Amino acid sequence: MFAPDESRVFALPPGVDFAEELVRGLVARMHDRPPEAMARVRIFTNTRRAARRFEEVFAAAGPMVLPQIKVIPEMATDPAGPLVPHREGATLSRQFALLQLVKTLLRRRPDLAPLEAGFDLSQSLLALLDEMQAETVPIARLINLGGDLGDLNAHRETTLRFLKIIAEYVDTTPDAPLGGDARLRASVAALAAAWAAAPPPDPVIVAGSTGSRAAISALMAAVLTLPAGAIVLPGFDFDLHRRGWQAIDDGPSPRFDHPQYGFHSLASRLDFDPGDVARWTETAPRSPARNRMVSLALRAAPVTDEWITAGPALGPELADACAGLAWLDAPTGRHEAAAVALALRDALEHGQRSVLITPDGILARRVTAWLNRWGIVPDESAGTPLPLTPPALFLSLLLEAGGGALATPDFIAILKHPLTASGADRGQHMHHVRQLERDRLRSGMPYVDWADIAAWARHNDAVEWAAWLRVSFAMLSGADVAPLADHMNRHRAAANALASGPETDAAHAIWDKEAGRLCARVLDAIGAEGAAAGPVTGADYRAIVKRLIAAERARLEGYRPDLRIAIWGQLEARVQSADLVILGGLNEGVWPSQPPPDPWLNREMRRALGLSSPDRTIGLAAHDFQQGIANERVILSRSLRDGTAPTVASRWLTRLDNLLGGLGPVGAEALADMRARGQVFGDLAEEIDRPTRIVPPAPRPAPAPPIAARPDTISATEVERLVRDPYAVYATRILRLRPMDPPGRDPSALDRGIALHRVMESFIAETRTHMPEDAAALFAEIAARVLRDTVPWPAAARIWTARLARISDALMADEAARRDRAQPFRQEVMGRIDIPGLIRPMALTAKADRIDRDADGRLAIYDYKSSLPTDKQERIFSRQLPLEAVMAARGGFEHVGKGAVLHLELIGLAEAHQAVVMSAAQDDLADVWRKFTDLLAHFLLPDTGYAARLYPFRSDTQGDYDHLARRGEWQDGADYVPGPVS
Repeated sequence: MFAPDESRVFALPPGVDFAEELVRGLVARMHDRPPEAMARVRIFTNTRRAARRFEEVFAAAGPMVLPQIKVIPEMATDPAGPLVPHREGATLSRQFALLQLVKTLLRRRPDLAPLEAGFDLSQSLLALLDEMQAETVPIARLINLGGDLGDLNAHRETTLRFLKIIAEYVDTTPDAPLGGDARLRASVAALAAAWAAAPPPDPVIVAGSTGSRAAISALMAAVLTLPAGAIVLPGFDFDLHRRGWQAIDDGPSPRFDHPQYGFHSLASRLDFDPGDVARWTETAPRSPARNRMVSLALRAAPVTDEWITAGPALGPELADACAGLAWLDAPTGRHEAAAVALALRDALEHGQRSVLITPDGILARRVTAWLNRWGIVPDESAGTPLPLTPPALFLSLLLEAGGGALATPDFIAILKHPLTASGADRGQHMHHVRQLERDRLRSGMPYVDWADIAAWARHNDAVEWAAWLRVSFAMLSGADVAPLADHMNRHRAAANALASGPETDAAHAIWDKEAGRLCARVLDAIGAEGAAAGPVTGADYRAIVKRLIAAERARLEGYRPDLRIAIWGQLEARVQSADLVILGGLNEGVWPSQPPPDPWLNREMRRALGLSSPDRTIGLAAHDFQQGIANERVILSRSLRDGTAPTVASRWLTRLDNLLGGLGPVGAEALADMRARGQVFGDLAEEIDRPTRIVPPAPRPAPAPPIAARPDTISATEVERLVRDPYAVYATRILRLRPMDPPGRDPSALDRGIALHRVMESFIAETRTHMPEDAAALFAEIAARVLRDTVPWPAAARIWTARLARISDALMADEAARRDRAQPFRQEVMGRIDIPGLIRPMALTAKADRIDRDADGRLAIYDYKSSLPTDKQERIFSRQLPLEAVMAARGGFEHVGKGAVLHLELIGLAEAHQAVVMSAAQDDLADVWRKFTDLLAHFLLPDTGYAARLYPFRSDTQGDYDHLARRGEWQDGADYVPGPVS
């Protein structure tokens, strides 16, 4: 197979089809062997997708016996390999045990992190211990850590002491449970021992791996000891000279972000010289010139001076190097996804195979959505995140419902979820849901009131349905601190009951299909291993379920992708290629992503332990970039903004830009051509949603309905609305439209005003005959009682109670002055008078908040306000009290009779001593009445339209009917022309 003096560390450069070249080189080396010899060849690779690709290429190479192709991560569970004892669920059990310890730490040191972070911290702690096992770092080294670290801050001192305590109890016996990489390392060690005892004479090849994981590099080391063992590295930079290799690890700070750092580190561990690595085949890359250009652009910092010396030599071949490259700078992430999808579709229409390579899950989902728009289903390697599937969303909603009072929006979301009542008559269920939502759930109820729902059900033939809901949601209730299995059982029982519907134990769909089975598996694991966590809170349980579900991905049923379009992660792309390759999401923080923060060890502590630097992931991302850009046709894609924030281009794009920009006109021209090719798809993305014809914006509406359709009554409070926004009066009184509250809405200014009115009404009723000496205390007590009993928002009720208590002394002093003027006579009294002199009969109605009467029969009229108008607003718009005064003078109020009005006052309930006294002079009231009748006469003219937003309270005020008036297509102050109702 190999010559005696031949190095058995091989590699293939970026820009070749790794799978095809691996097969070609193997077939060439086996050409003089009998056909059955190929069956004894073993190939180890990183992923199942890579294994399938090798099989495809072998099948296309002609009739032959296939070699044994094994996936390295599956070695630990391979029945044909050396099995390492391992109990299913042991990893989760270990994490639950660590959770108890971490929460004990957080209770003693709450400054470190909130208790809710316990599960995440236990997960990172378990990952650290597993990494130490995988890297064969002895636990004693952690116990002895600290002497050579210098001064540590208080946080690191605390975590280090905690880690040392944990380390003393870590099970280091041979039968101790092992984590994923540690178990793989143990499997590799067992296999290496078997090989040492009986070396296989047939070829054993590790292909397509960079050896970045300790277990895989150990496997590579074992393979190189075999008589016919070899490794084939992907994306090896043969253009990097010896000085460049030395610069990667030259000095105190290794260049972890260099794309070849992983191979440099691997060479140190396996004791080979990168300069001696041989080519597996002599096939040239698609563009040797591009490989040289990228290699130069990504040189380590100590040798970037070569840009000056070696850069000019790229000039003659720069056009060839950049010929198949396109560079897309999309304005936003949405535009980037659209442009990428259009490029993939264009390749498909030209019969080409295309792929998007990106670590950005959001970009991948956006591109998938765009392709689905055209009926194209891409072959997405990652699958669908489990939290986005219907069963996981259903379980997540129930988690929130079990966290305390059931919020109305969560309640509605659960009722409308497609899995609710999936085992019963769903049509009847949705009929009740719509009725309940309309009648109760959109009336300002922030939390579910089961007594109110039961009362509603008795009047709507839904008693059995409402009882089923109440019983199902009651299953979520229980002790907040309980074993994990108890929390899980309550959660699962509620899910089953709600999914079954009113018919108990009816067959339902929640656990069907792959997503449902994965969710069930997560809950089963929690129930089986939960004892190790001890009693936990409901918040802990919710965090555990969410994290475990978030770690899973599912294939949706009926998934039949178009294999000509793929979306790959970086790992899948290492041994595959396509006609068009798009490298998407090339922004800092995305590609490369920043290493996750380590809450337990800083970089110096990791170095002292002998663990690898977290920055090595940047080098792996750089290697994936170097491989991807070496394909024949490549689009480099990024977005200029992420939401509202600007982005920073990936460091590799910046290096490429700087290199080409420094090569003079030829480099600038190459960059301009690349951007022009990318902009083609950017322009298409801009055009795809552009309408074929321009629809003119709607004019500012001012409908003029027939006189007979116009209102024949108007309330005193409605007058200001008629002046400010006549269109709102038109929508309310003529179209009879009423806005529907959002479910579980927050309290509004109107709610606050109504609540404060109730407080004042209750206080006046209890103190009608006299003011007590402790009036302020009584008022505060009444306010607390009324707001507690009538306001459905507990937080708002407490805030409003506190505000009233703060001003109670001042409010009662002002009230005493009002009692000196006149005594309370009527509250919430209705009134009505006819309005003479108009072309048709009309009446004015009102409900006075409070009317007081003095000994002479004169009246004082008050109106309570949660916020008072300004002087200008009071003078121009606030006409309610003067109109009520005219009504009182004419005897328009029930049980009040005619009487002279001596006082008009708006009482402010927001701050102390707030009041606006309005004129009650006869001349002023007569002037108000004249202007009022002129206003009504104007709106009884056939050509008068109900214009929208004539005098809005504020320019940013959102009216209830602005959407109906199509505001946004016109601006406040725009012209309007009254017209008939369309």
